[in-house]
Amino acid sequence: NPATLTVQVKPTLVAVNKSLIGVEYLSLTLSVYILDAFPDVKAGNIVWTNSSNDMPFSTSTDLSSSVPFYQSHDAVNNVATLVVKNVSLDSDGGYRCTARNEAGSGSAVISIVTEGPPKLVERPRDTNVVVGETVNLKCETSSIPVADFVWTKGGVIVSNGSMSRFSLSQLTPSEGILVITTVTYGDRGEYR
Repeated sequence: NPATLTVQVKPTLVAVNKSLIGVEYLSLTLSVYILDAFPDVKAGNIVWTNSSNDMPFSTSTDLSSSVPFYQSHDAVNNVATLVVKNVSLDSDGGYRCTARNEAGSGSAVISIVTEGPPKLVERPRDTNVVVGETVNLKCETSSIPVADFVWTKGGVIVSNGSMSRFSLSQLTPSEGILVITTVTYGDRGEYR
């Protein structure tokens, strides 16, 4: 009687995209190909985790569920998918997909960077200044991509050179400053 030799092969995972840009409040789909696995990987043996601490995400296989992550496995095309339903700035980071069969496991990591509208971290502060002095008004934001700063006084845009005493600059990618030199009484008002 002939002997049958069965060779098991652990899965190799390849991310469709190694990094993705998510847009705040929209959904984002992460996909990984599961290659060369024998025996095949079953859906219950696919886990998505945070790559920095290997904590598993709470996922659902029901897209209408209120759980923030939807997980699926297309066994015909050997694709594992994770849908981040409502991307936020907290969604940034690495997502590891690990697939396991009797021969072992393989994994792939996909990184997400989230873009969203700027959020004010520090608003300009109320300031008292004497006529003739210089005043610096500072504003700080948090955003990806980096925000462009526009200053207004009473709803009217203040631009560089609009008055030779006004200058706008960006100290860091997240900090904008409006400098008013030789302040006059007419400079009083609300600046944003």
